[in-house]
Amino acid sequence: MQQAITLIWGLPSESGVCKSAVVRPLTIGSELNALAAFEDYAEGKQLGDSATSVALTLAYWTQQLSVDGRPAENLTGAYLMENLVSEDYRLIMAAM
Repeated sequence: MQQAITLIWGLPSESGVCKSAVVRPLTIGSELNALAAFEDYAEGKQLGDSATSVALTLAYWTQQLSVDGRPAENLTGAYLMENLVSEDYRLIMAAM
């Protein structure tokens, strides 16, 4: 159960820009991991409603998104927040 997508702008890596990605459904265990990652990211930050929503979505995607050329452990919510552009965000959202 997965869907391949091609990002428009991609995500930077040591070897260049990665555009090939796969999305998959969120399992119960993955959801618990995502919630823990979100709590770690949000700790000590004053996030508004929009920022909280985006950060939570990105935390889920760390469990649902694979990007060729990016090790899974390096695909964090903070990394996505700093490197994922709006067009690719919408593309992933549509695929989910």
